[in-house]
Amino acid sequence: MLQNQEIDVLAKSAGTAEISLDSLPSVDAMPTLPPMRNFMDVDLAVSAEGRVYILYDGKIPEDTEYVVYSIDDASLNLVSYNGRQQDIGMTVHKPMRKYMRGADKIFIIEMKDSQPGRIIKIPMIIHDIGI
Repeated sequence: MLQNQEIDVLAKSAGTAEISLDSLPSVDAMPTLPPMRNFMDVDLAVSAEGRVYILYDGKIPEDTEYVVYSIDDASLNLVSYNGRQQDIGMTVHKPMRKYMRGADKIFIIEMKDSQPGRIIKIPMIIHDIGI
């Protein structure tokens, strides 16, 4: 490639396969989905009382049974009824971590036009192996 030649860094490359979230392969073929943040806006909020909220503005491809909060790598993973996992795609910030340690439920809020839509409350499992 010539030094002054312009390239489109946002264009999809020929080898990039796109996943259709409407028709997923079996869990055995794809046990983990790409992070939520790759295809929607996602945010995390935690209250001083330990209530945890995930806010998103897209489509979660499968119903979530529970969420796993890993203290070791400060991540949140949604786990579907089929056992498929999906990371939210962001690290839990340090100021939030101490409030999340005692939580056992999480609220997942679908945002539509900057307004809360569907809200579900599901269990949150705290995973800490002490790394």
